[in-house]
Amino acid sequence: IPDMPIYRENQEFGSHYVVFDAETIKAAAIKYAAKKYSDKVNEMHDQSKFIDGVVLFESFFVMATGLIVGGIIMIIVDKKIKHTTADVDPVLSLRAMKPVHAFVIGLFQALAVIPGVSRSAATIISGRFLGYSREAVTLFSFVLGSVTLGAAVAYDIYKSGTVFTIETTPTLLIGFIMAFVAAYISIGFMIRLVKRVGFVPFGWYRIVVGILFAAFLLL
Repeated sequence: IPDMPIYRENQEFGSHYVVFDAETIKAAAIKYAAKKYSDKVNEMHDQSKFIDGVVLFESFFVMATGLIVGGIIMIIVDKKIKHTTADVDPVLSLRAMKPVHAFVIGLFQALAVIPGVSRSAATIISGRFLGYSREAVTLFSFVLGSVTLGAAVAYDIYKSGTVFTIETTPTLLIGFIMAFVAAYISIGFMIRLVKRVGFVPFGWYRIVVGILFAAFLLL
């Protein structure tokens, strides 16, 4: 993510953060793909500490394929699968969700380790297969995401607790409140949107992006 601080630790600089702008990330990605560095895995970006036998499961073509295939599956599932759960409020539907169904959806989320397969798409597709409504699986995707993000935020706070000072705490609290409000509004908007148009437009979006991405790599 451009301009996002990344925690690093080494003997020369100790604990510190590094930041990359968008142009640097783009140049690094192009070089990575051109030179096929997937087997050049090192520790903390230290080129003297390569890890033998480890290959990054990261391929831009795999990413493009994942986007396209995921989009096709999303369209098919949305058109062919009809929800079998009671047509009630999505919150009530999730409260009645069977533990085994939550477990299965969690297993499907593991597919998100494949480039191009998103966690939300895995949740939506698996939830629809299990018979849940569009609104229910959309809400469930947000709920699961909040757990993941909450854990990441807690860990980041633990690693950088010194950032919280009298001067910075009000700014951070304002940012948290605004993010919460924006997320609340976004969830309501997305639930209303998928209820009206379904997931087909999102499926076509993934297909188009995947094709453009593959075309860019081949040019």
